[in-house]
Amino acid sequence: MDFLTNNDEKFLKRSRLAMAYDQLSDIQIKKQIQDEYMLLIKSSNCKDKMLHSHLLQSILPAVAFYRVLNVNGYDKNKILDSIRNSLFSADTPMAKYFQNMGKLPFFYSLFRIMCKLSLKFVYGKSGWDMRWKINNSQEMAWDCHSCFYEKEFKKYGVSELTMLFCQSDDFIYGGIPNIKWERSKTIGEGAKICDFKFKKNKPPQGKPRGILSVALVRSEARSIGSLL
Repeated sequence: MDFLTNNDEKFLKRSRLAMAYDQLSDIQIKKQIQDEYMLLIKSSNCKDKMLHSHLLQSILPAVAFYRVLNVNGYDKNKILDSIRNSLFSADTPMAKYFQNMGKLPFFYSLFRIMCKLSLKFVYGKSGWDMRWKINNSQEMAWDCHSCFYEKEFKKYGVSELTMLFCQSDDFIYGGIPNIKWERSKTIGEGAKICDFKFKKNKPPQGKPRGILSVALVRSEARSIGSLL
């Protein structure tokens, strides 16, 4: 981890919490977040490359940001909103990619391949217990029985952060044309499993949820940024 000590801030600015961090005007608070982030990294001792990436880019920046602002008396709901909007901002390129690619007639077939690869190399067995239920030309469904994010946030005493990362799935997948995204429950919101489901479908009437969310996060980010 020694390579991080040369410039702590640049790693925060490359993380999914970059927008939330950049919106802070108090230099001392930002320095406290940097210090907390480095302490968390040095104490994590994660040897798994895939899981380490999740820690570095998502989990530990969120823990550091949340802890420091809480200790300094910031409003809890505003902190959560700031983290959520930062995640949505970081995920906007992926959401737009799916929204554009979803217009292609063959995208569902490609998406099936992408999902299988993602569950193997991005959300693999060392951190998640994913169990396939359906995988055919019209529908995909699997249940998540164990989540690395939920376990890590619980370990750090900030379980309330888990649901924000669940919500980022809704943001990314909710506006894909011709594919219907469904999930009725998540571990982050207290359920025993997360039930993932994608159906090949005609796009809903009106603007897809993902497109609405992109516009919403920009508006909310400006207002929340002025309060932090």
